[in-house]
Amino acid sequence: MQRLVTRLRLAAIVGSVWALSSCTEDGENLLSADRNGSAGQRAPVPSPLSTINADGEFTIWPYTSADLENPSDPVNVVLVGEADPRSIRQALLGLDNDRSSLGLPPVAPFDCTWEDAIGGHQGAYSGETGWSGSVIQLQCGDYEGLRFHLRLFRAGGRTIANAHFETIIPATTEHQVLSWELAEQFAVGDLGRTGVLSAPPSQTISITPSPYREIPPEIYNLLPEELKALIGGPGGQQPGPVPMANDGRATVLSIGEAIEPVPGHWVEELTVLFDQVLPKPFCVEGSSPFVYITGPVYLRQEVSLNGEGILRTNFHARGSLQVTPIDPTTAPPTPVAPTYQAKVSQVQTGVFGNRQERLSQIIEQRELPPALGRGSLRTKLTIAREGRTAFEQRIVCGE
Repeated sequence: MQRLVTRLRLAAIVGSVWALSSCTEDGENLLSADRNGSAGQRAPVPSPLSTINADGEFTIWPYTSADLENPSDPVNVVLVGEADPRSIRQALLGLDNDRSSLGLPPVAPFDCTWEDAIGGHQGAYSGETGWSGSVIQLQCGDYEGLRFHLRLFRAGGRTIANAHFETIIPATTEHQVLSWELAEQFAVGDLGRTGVLSAPPSQTISITPSPYREIPPEIYNLLPEELKALIGGPGGQQPGPVPMANDGRATVLSIGEAIEPVPGHWVEELTVLFDQVLPKPFCVEGSSPFVYITGPVYLRQEVSLNGEGILRTNFHARGSLQVTPIDPTTAPPTPVAPTYQAKVSQVQTGVFGNRQERLSQIIEQRELPPALGRGSLRTKLTIAREGRTAFEQRIVCGE
C-alpha cells in the first residue's frame, strides 16, 4: 500500500511516455501536426535570441528544445577554438575518475567516467548555422540512478551545450533534473582536466532566468539530505516546488588542442521495469485520468565512429506494458476497468561528419485493443543540414 501511495504522489509530476492532449469530437486530434514546417522547410527562428561574446560576437537562442519551439534546458557551456563535438567527446572519454585535483572526493556521484549517453534528442539554434541536433550526448554516471548529462550541438566553428545533473524517476524511463549549476561546474572542471584549454574560463552575460525551472516536492522530499545539500537546496521536507540552481550565464571555454577521435563501436543495453501510477496524458475522455502501468521496456543504443571521422548513433526502445485504469481517490486505489495493453517504441538515428549532420527521432505509443478512451500517439523530430527540419505530433483516439 505504501509503495502505491508513493507512486500516486509521483504521478502528479511524472511526464510518462505519453504527451498531453485530448480528443476532438470525431475521435481524432492533430496536435501541432507538422507545425514547424512541411517537407523541405526549416523550423522557424526561435525567440528571443541572445548575442554573447564567445570568440567574437555570437548569436544564439539560449535554450535547447525537444520540439523546436518551446525551451527545454538552458545553454550553459559554449566552446570555441578547436571545439568540434567529436573532439570534445574524445577528450572526455579519455578521462579517469580521479577528481582530487578538483577537490572532489572519490565517492558517488563524483567517481564516474564519461561515456555515450542514452537520451532524447533535442535541437539548439545559433544565428550562424540555424538548428543543430544533439547527435552527440555524454553521461557521467548511471542512466538508472544519478548522472551528469551533457548534450553537444555544433554551431559553425563553435559548440554550444547544456549540462545537467539528474536522477531517474523510480520505475520509469523518465529523469528529473536536479541542478544546472552543479553540472555546469562539473563539466567545466572535467574539460579543464583534459588539458586542452588554451585560456581560463570566462562567463557570458545573463541569458537565462536564475533560477530556472523547479523540482516538484514529490521528488525533492524523497532525496537524501546529503543530495539536497549538494545541489544547494533547502533541507527537510518542502511544501512546494524547489527552484533549480542556475546563475543564468554560460561558461565559455577556449579549446586550444583538437583531440583526434578514436574509431570504435560501442553498445549499451538495459531493461527498465515500469511499475508506476501515472496520469493518463492523452485520450482521457471516456476513461480514468489515472492508470497503473507495469512491464518491461528494452533499450539499446549503438554508437560507431569510422576512420573518416563519421559518427553514427542508433537507439531503439520498445516495450509491451500492462495498463490498468484506477480510481486514486479510494483507499486503497482500486481498478475501475479491465487491464489492457500498450505498445511503446522509440527510434533515434544520427549521423555527424565534417560535411553532414542529421538526426531523426520517432516515438510511437498504441493502446490495445482500440476502445473509447484509448488511442495512439506518434511524434517525429527531424533536424538536417539540408532539407527538412521540423517537429510533428499526431494523436488519434478510439471511438
